[in-house]
Amino acid sequence: MKQKLICLTHTISKFHTKKLCKMVSLIIISMFLLSSCFSKLSSSDKTTTKETKQERQAREKKENITELLKEQANTSSSSIKKKVKKLDMEGNEVYTILFDEITNIYTADKLLEKHNTISSIKNLCELYQENYPESQNTKTISSILSTITTYDDNKSTLTNLNSMYPNGIEESYNNFEYKEFYVLEKLKTQYTDNIAGSFQKEIDSYSKQKNESLATDVKYDSFWGESADRTYYYIIQPISSFPKEGVYNLYVVENGSRTLVDSDGFNPEASIYQQIDVEELDKNLKNYYDTLKEQENLQKQLAYLLNDTKIQETTPKFQDNYQSDINYNNEKNGVNHNQVAETEFENINLFLSNFSEVGFPYFSSENYDRSELIRFAVIHHILNTNKVQYVIDGVDGISASTITDTIKKYFDIAIYPPTSEDSPEAIEYGIYYLEPDNIYYWDSSVEFDLCYFTSLDTVTVDNNGNYVVEASVYYAPPGNINSSTYANPPSSTTNAEYNYSILATLEPRNGSYILKNYEFI
Repeated sequence: MKQKLICLTHTISKFHTKKLCKMVSLIIISMFLLSSCFSKLSSSDKTTTKETKQERQAREKKENITELLKEQANTSSSSIKKKVKKLDMEGNEVYTILFDEITNIYTADKLLEKHNTISSIKNLCELYQENYPESQNTKTISSILSTITTYDDNKSTLTNLNSMYPNGIEESYNNFEYKEFYVLEKLKTQYTDNIAGSFQKEIDSYSKQKNESLATDVKYDSFWGESADRTYYYIIQPISSFPKEGVYNLYVVENGSRTLVDSDGFNPEASIYQQIDVEELDKNLKNYYDTLKEQENLQKQLAYLLNDTKIQETTPKFQDNYQSDINYNNEKNGVNHNQVAETEFENINLFLSNFSEVGFPYFSSENYDRSELIRFAVIHHILNTNKVQYVIDGVDGISASTITDTIKKYFDIAIYPPTSEDSPEAIEYGIYYLEPDNIYYWDSSVEFDLCYFTSLDTVTVDNNGNYVVEASVYYAPPGNINSSTYANPPSSTTNAEYNYSILATLEPRNGSYILKNYEFI
């Protein structure tokens, strides 16, 4: 029994030894496999670390550029421009980020109502123009800058026109009156007899003196004639001082009221009336609505440049507003004071006068002279807009993009951008092209005057719905052409002389016209 027990123990011992060896072998193999895996993981980690570093560097560079562009949008700085240039010498990466920044600024204020929207876009465009003048992207940036700059200039024009009249030009146009006053004397300011009065008098002595006069209603008497009816008092703000006391019939706009103090201690309340030049108001109101219409087009142009396809047609038809205002005032006042065109016939007449006033000779949409179109656009702006800019002494200019837009507006022709090779294309007219500044320029000593205008004879409609017009072109001495010339030519224009006749075809489009053909007959 003992023998068997020993053998059994030996057998068990052998069994455990084999099992132990097998377990050790498994552990060794597992460790080898784990080691191999860790080695591969380590190698993989090194590759991942290397890619992350490259991405991190790219991300940090983009963040740096973005941060600098945000600073530039808020406050233009030459040091920021240099830092951006150092980060991206070619400007391709900057262009992508900068374009996105401009788009974000625009998206937040598509109607461009906030001043910082315009200044921010201008600052970013100027950075790119200055840093990368030779980049293929600069033309797009230049177009954006030109559009936003013109829009900003127009805002100043609208502000100035509004500031000329109480409560703005539209309100004044709708509320001006033709009134009779008995003007007494120039109004004087009375100062209190104390330190405060002396101080105010000193301040007023340095300010522009108000040219105001005291007036009343007119009282008529068969024996004494006209005299002042002192029941009510008025303060008149005249265009120029009245030469003497007496009766004056004036176009005026009410401009508030003020309490007066007379020598007897009475304190009458006086209505204030600002005198206006109605002809000038007509001209300014047309300029105002034309500028508003141009603002609408500039908004669309900017939307196009920034790839905004969802721009809404929210701006009203300003020319329609203008005609409504004119009709309203004609009915209200019953006065005939040189209004602009009010009918389709007159609108065509005004449109064609744009061509006669520059001496336009011939045009066909199928066969035209590009240099002749450039000449038309340049002289048109010299005579009719404020787009002409000073270049150097003796030289004026206008942006090439403005000329391109004008040709598109009147002829529906998209001329290709000029280059140094074709820049002398209008040299026969004394018009040159400066490529670095993207402007046409000419001798500023050459004078242009509004001397020619068109008077329609017949208007018919062809099978395509176009207007076929026969008209006469008249000459008038400089200064004789005014707003009524286009409404009722030539009888309303002094010393007008017939020159020649023309035949033109116009396509009605979007409330205006496109010239299709124009020739002498």
